[in-house]
Amino acid sequence: MDTGNRYSTLVTWAKIVLPTLGLALLSSLFLLSDTTDPEGALPFADIDLEQVTNEQRLSQPRFASTLGDGREVTLVADSAVQTVTQTDEIALVDVWLDMAMSGDDRALVRSDTGTVFLNAQYVDLLGDVLAQTDAGYNLRSEAMSVSTGGDTLTITSPGAVRGTGPGLTLEAGAMVLTGPPGGEVAHFTGGVRLVYERPN
Repeated sequence: MDTGNRYSTLVTWAKIVLPTLGLALLSSLFLLSDTTDPEGALPFADIDLEQVTNEQRLSQPRFASTLGDGREVTLVADSAVQTVTQTDEIALVDVWLDMAMSGDDRALVRSDTGTVFLNAQYVDLLGDVLAQTDAGYNLRSEAMSVSTGGDTLTITSPGAVRGTGPGLTLEAGAMVLTGPPGGEVAHFTGGVRLVYERPN
């Protein structure tokens, strides 16, 4: 038998054997495989499809406001979504608030969550709120509200606050910081305890 006939014979057998072998392998997968265990299936992310459909979530949102004297207040967050009940309320996660204070001092406030009230021009910060200033003062609370409406900046902490600064430690039941531009004063109430260390 010459080379051409051998090649033709090989091709003919390949057309018969290879599809038959493939069919046998495919059948064995169905016949020998175990019954599918729903508990052992690959886990899927726990996603609320209705929530994803209804919400329009923003990543890295940025809000900015300017006080009457020209000072800027800037707020950024990891994510934001409009609340279901009010169209002017924006719920925030992982919030950072940068504020210009008196003189050249600035304050940076961080919180776990927050809500921006657009019409009223203020933001509620919740969950381990920490405020730090360039002058070296730190203030920690579980909740804090920052209002930029009008010409003044007002910061309110309705619950307990703990603060530290150059040479002092402070604890109080509540705090309100407000006043004319460049002359804000912090008022502490509710069992104020102040420890001042006189410099050597």
